[in-house]
Amino acid sequence: MSIFSHRYFTGRSFVCASSLVIRPKRGRFVALITAVVLVMLVYVTQGTDASIQDPTPEPGIAPTATLAALAPPTIEPVPASRLEHHTITAQKRDTLSSILLDHNLSAEEAHIAADQIAQVWNPRRLKVGQTIHLTTLVPLNGPHRLQEMEIIIDPVTVVSAKALPRAQKTEDIPGALEVETRTIELDSHLSIASSTIENSLFADADDIPHAVLVDAVRLFSHVVDFQRDIHPGDQFEVLYQQETYPDGTPARTGAIVYAHLTIGGKPLSIYRMPFADYTDYVDTEGKSVRRMLMRTPIDGARISSRFGMRLHPILGYNKAHRGVDFAAPTGTPIYASGHGTVIWAKTHGAYGKAIVLRHNAETKTRYAHLSKILVRPGQRVTQGDVIGLVGSTGRSTGPHLHYEVLLKDKQVDPMSIDVPAIAPPLSAKQKQLLADLVQSVDQARQLIAAATPGPTVLENPQPSLASVLPAD
Repeated sequence: MSIFSHRYFTGRSFVCASSLVIRPKRGRFVALITAVVLVMLVYVTQGTDASIQDPTPEPGIAPTATLAALAPPTIEPVPASRLEHHTITAQKRDTLSSILLDHNLSAEEAHIAADQIAQVWNPRRLKVGQTIHLTTLVPLNGPHRLQEMEIIIDPVTVVSAKALPRAQKTEDIPGALEVETRTIELDSHLSIASSTIENSLFADADDIPHAVLVDAVRLFSHVVDFQRDIHPGDQFEVLYQQETYPDGTPARTGAIVYAHLTIGGKPLSIYRMPFADYTDYVDTEGKSVRRMLMRTPIDGARISSRFGMRLHPILGYNKAHRGVDFAAPTGTPIYASGHGTVIWAKTHGAYGKAIVLRHNAETKTRYAHLSKILVRPGQRVTQGDVIGLVGSTGRSTGPHLHYEVLLKDKQVDPMSIDVPAIAPPLSAKQKQLLADLVQSVDQARQLIAAATPGPTVLENPQPSLASVLPAD
């Protein structure tokens, strides 16, 4: 088969240009070949369509690649950098740099951060128990990067450090931070909490903040023997100053305005009274509950041995015990039972490490078997100051405080002596202030009489209650 674009002679006739010519002798053979090719093309086309419509191979025949198998593979997205937030409580021997290194910052960035924070606060002042809020950027690889950090110095003071935007960073300080100290404004109100004593005041007063409980016990310890006077069923109630963060979270507690104990059905109430140059706590008659000496110069301790004759636990025979022993863990703080001067602060034979305070010309107190002495001879101390820590030095079978009271250098029973009050009687004007205060407290107690157990906030305390709170 040929196509011509001009005239030519075939042997029988002339054919014009662009006409199809089939030679007589070969025409049938060419036509047959053309038909076979067309049939094969149709067969191949139908087979391809079938493979697309039904890719399932016949039994016993290995599957062949389909169009789906030839599609490009799906590419999983690469995860981007992320932020991590940590709340850290400083432990013993922690430093700011070690905390940052523990959270995967580079040594260089931890050092730079500590240096810049030192401009507003000394990192060496980090204390056990302080809280640090830390936010770091976690890159795809390499050390984490500091984004933001807050160090809680105290309930109202925060040191914050924040990474500067990239445009503000310099080449010589790659981890530059914006560092500042800020003060948190606290809300203040009055709160009341109460408890029924079944075992001990410390064990049963779960809803009362620990600091408030310690202060209340210290106040009552002038007039109450918590080892002998407290019985199951006795009642305790306290009205105190509570400060909170703007979101309502408790920040710290303040002064006790009122505290009440019902001991064996007998009520004992004390009120905070402001005077010209000091503040005192008085009972309903206006008598100061503070005595020249505290009966128990230690918190939450158990009396393990009283004043008088006893079988000595080491010597093995009866011997007069010229003091009171308070069993407590080693390291428990010991308080000065009254204002005075340190006249002895060193080891003294069977007493072990001991302290002697002179309170006046006739009265002294001794504190023995200490693990550590925190005062020096000649030092002036105030009632309630921590002067030492409980231990078991000297002739001792275990950690405890041996406490003595000496009148004219003669030991007397600390739990039975009549110790005079510190403050003088109230004036007429002060008695009227006390009467107003008692009335306001009674009104506050009525407001919470039907409340569920736990601290109850007084949003609008009486003016007379607010007047006895410490000034900001």
